[in-house]
Amino acid sequence: MLGLSKKSDYALLALSYLATSGESRTVRTKEIAERFAIPAELLAKVMQRLAKMGWLASSPGPSGGYTLAVSDASITVGDVVRAVDGGSALTQCMHSPGGSDCEQWANCTIRGPLGFVNERVQDVLNHIPVRDIRERATPASAESELVKLVVPDHSVPAAATRGGVSRSRNEGDTP
Repeated sequence: MLGLSKKSDYALLALSYLATSGESRTVRTKEIAERFAIPAELLAKVMQRLAKMGWLASSPGPSGGYTLAVSDASITVGDVVRAVDGGSALTQCMHSPGGSDCEQWANCTIRGPLGFVNERVQDVLNHIPVRDIRERATPASAESELVKLVVPDHSVPAAATRGGVSRSRNEGDTP
């Protein structure tokens, strides 16, 4: 399955959280870890990497933490993936030069087409700013409130828990 690593996911969560926390507010790693129920130790390493990239400003000490040093519109999802994971690839052979990790390198007939797909995925990630991710984020509490509004008896149908949209039937609707 194509997806982001945990480190990339945590980095995007942290950047989005910092962007909504206010310019002058310093946020501790522990606060972000608790908010999203993620391991503080791993998040601390991710935050250090983001600071090394110049995206976060860090303040040491007991009242220290991180603030966003640049606009979240200037950082793309592709930038984040490269910063924390060294990039992403659809297949293992795309990570290793000359296919050194691939047993099928000499016989592979799909490396070229998958390379093309990988380039397209990278292009998309390179054109999505973190700001777009943040602006489209829906807090879990908002989703549960939406379910309450849509489902009058407060029971959650299976479709709603899988991201489906539920609506009540109107007179004249076909079942």
